[in-house]
Amino acid sequence: MPPCSASPPRSPSPSPPCYDTNYGTAIGSGDDVVLPIQSIGFSFPFAGASYSDIHVSTNGFFYLSNAGVPTPGGALCCAGTSATLLANTAGPMICPFWTDLYVLATNNAQVFVNASATVCTITWNNVIEYADPANTLFNLQAKIYPSGQIDFTYSTNVAMRTAGDCLVGVSPGNGATDPGSSDLSVGGAAASDSMYEIFNNTALLSDLAGSMVTLLPTNPGYVYVTTPCTSAVPPAFNTSYGQGCVRSFNSFYENFATAGTFDLDGTSMTLLNTGTGYLALAGTATYFAPTANATSLALVDDSEATVTLATPFPVNGGSTSSLTVCSNGYVSVATGNGTAWTPNVAAFLAMQQTVFACWHDYNPTIAGSGTVKFEEANGIAYITWDAVYSFGTTVPDTWQLQFETATGTVNYVWVSSSLAGNGKLIGYSPAGASQDPGSLDLSVMLPGTISVSSGVELTPLGLTAAGTAAPGSTVTLSTTNTPAGSPFGALAFGLTQFAAGLPLGGLGMPGCYQYNEAAAVQLYFAPNAGGSYTAPTGTAFLGVKIQVQAAVYAPGATPLGFITSNGIEMTLGT
Repeated sequence: MPPCSASPPRSPSPSPPCYDTNYGTAIGSGDDVVLPIQSIGFSFPFAGASYSDIHVSTNGFFYLSNAGVPTPGGALCCAGTSATLLANTAGPMICPFWTDLYVLATNNAQVFVNASATVCTITWNNVIEYADPANTLFNLQAKIYPSGQIDFTYSTNVAMRTAGDCLVGVSPGNGATDPGSSDLSVGGAAASDSMYEIFNNTALLSDLAGSMVTLLPTNPGYVYVTTPCTSAVPPAFNTSYGQGCVRSFNSFYENFATAGTFDLDGTSMTLLNTGTGYLALAGTATYFAPTANATSLALVDDSEATVTLATPFPVNGGSTSSLTVCSNGYVSVATGNGTAWTPNVAAFLAMQQTVFACWHDYNPTIAGSGTVKFEEANGIAYITWDAVYSFGTTVPDTWQLQFETATGTVNYVWVSSSLAGNGKLIGYSPAGASQDPGSLDLSVMLPGTISVSSGVELTPLGLTAAGTAAPGSTVTLSTTNTPAGSPFGALAFGLTQFAAGLPLGGLGMPGCYQYNEAAAVQLYFAPNAGGSYTAPTGTAFLGVKIQVQAAVYAPGATPLGFITSNGIEMTLGT
């Protein structure tokens, strides 16, 4: 018999079965960010208190607050941990799938909130796991109710695909006692207001795909029930995959969200100055060990120093007679980029001065650390992090940037990394704002080449879907980033998804891919920018997946004159 202070579990609040495609309002995208505060729409009871607002992290969880009190914490990259969940003092945490997620705008990924007086729905749509080589898109959803009930819903392809842990659970934090791990898929009861389960891609595989976990409050604690959604009539929803063409960006980078994932030791990368940009390729440069002529720069934690070059160094649009060296692993052509210690993609792409980066939190003033050194020899300016410690560690990193003053070529040479401390962001960005090309996998791509320009950036053709394919309903399909002057386009429909894409370079469309078999084609003409699909009526088609992709005739964009979009998968359902 429960103690008198406990309340019996309530019946689940009425809601659509499993995944709800009424997403509401898009509140943002990005990597490792907490998005702006959102009203819940009612007073949500949790662990003996009530809350009016949420703060959603792109990493698959959200904080509770009352008008920002308590102040929410950070995005908490890059793995869910029970210790952080329980100790957290930045507001209670509700975590449908807390791990290192990437809500990438070029995948049409967004976080949505739909708040009403009866339910608040939070959706992570078209997200991927950071560093997933297949870029597998999936969806997560959380719902909270005035009764205190919490629902977590997962698309059928949710899984852990990369190293690191994922935490599913809830806690008021503030040093809560560890109740131990639950088994959510089995169902049961928890006596504590904190409860969780940990998953990874090795021994603790996720078993929640295609299901809904319902937490019914018992004050304190929860009864938890997991319902398989795949056995019910499937919801109608759309998923975006792949990428469009033609892409032309002025910056490139790889974001190693945790230092332990860095995989470039023992390699080098060369940026060839083309006069209008750079061509990045696997480097042939070798490490130049600093000699007795090298100068140890007077850098302290989070600081910068300017070095004068014997010969001006060519950069796009001109040249520079000096370089500004930040202790935290980036070199700029002038001051103005600051000395921030946390690698941040948005800040990198918005830097005021051209920058060459291996951005990481270094502290050369730790006792025993090496220093950052500058030396010129044989027409090359060498800037070397010579056994420099990561902040808070005593394990060194050694790597080097080489600036060839005759040609403007830049070499990155990585010798050894401690794999400790915070993340690393590797790349190049010119002065001023650049569009986000998405994180690349340099170790995979650099047997080939990466081209960046100093001209107009071209965002690839995109395809979006408004509405869902419920029986008799119409989905509006629209292209984005269509080049001006394109006279017509086409929507190609099929039943087979080419998830990796068929390269179309051999047809005169380099960088473009085909994502379905194009069993049917629907033409449209300017000024229209798309078409529509009307789902058949009746139950026989429920669960069928329709693939669609756009192609646009854009003379001059490719040798053939056509460009293609990402793919959309429409699941027919209720």
